[in-house]
Amino acid sequence: MPCSPRSSSAEPLLWRLEEGLTIACSLAADGDLRQPTARQSWCARAGIPPPVVPLRQPHGNRVLDEDGAAGDGDAVVGRAALGVFGADCPALVLAAPDAFAVAHCGWRSIAAGIVPAVIAALAARTAAPRSAWRAFIGPAVHPDDYEVDDPVLRAHPWPKESLRPGRPGRAWLDLPVAIACDLAAAGIAWIARSALCTSRDPRLHSHRRDGPGAPQLLVAWRAACAS
Repeated sequence: MPCSPRSSSAEPLLWRLEEGLTIACSLAADGDLRQPTARQSWCARAGIPPPVVPLRQPHGNRVLDEDGAAGDGDAVVGRAALGVFGADCPALVLAAPDAFAVAHCGWRSIAAGIVPAVIAALAARTAAPRSAWRAFIGPAVHPDDYEVDDPVLRAHPWPKESLRPGRPGRAWLDLPVAIACDLAAAGIAWIARSALCTSRDPRLHSHRRDGPGAPQLLVAWRAACAS
């Protein structure tokens, strides 16, 4: 299910899901939001309730609780405003009616089992059935721009839907499709995807297209957080 954001050139990308959940993603023009001052300013402009303390993302499968979110992990679960960074790696927002999680889903994290880990962490936080959960997959590198080599292909049993043959020993990998397949296999049916691709949208930084630079910050929160 593709999902288009509301945005102007001066605003962050915004998506609104059911259950009062809002998702915002920064643009390249917003600068390096790894810097606390710049991040606080952007969050204020976007209407995001503080604090937003991003994780130190080691490309693994560790899920932190919001009470200890300032640590090494690629996902966090809770009820406050939660965020992760990414340049070409998509973010996953997984929401139940009373709690949600945000995860950084690069190929290494997917191969390490970040999606099942996030599902398990959210299940420990909510009694809501998975039929009531909502998933959103944020902007990612376009699969036609993401050719991977044999070590990546061997790192995980990638769903056939996520691969297209490339040069010898390589394939084009669709990260959002791989995430969606993991979600569907766990019984999560409501899955929305951003229609934006980092490597094709000049407003967004892409490591594949641009090289090193400041990644986007994607944050999810509920209106109740502001009260």
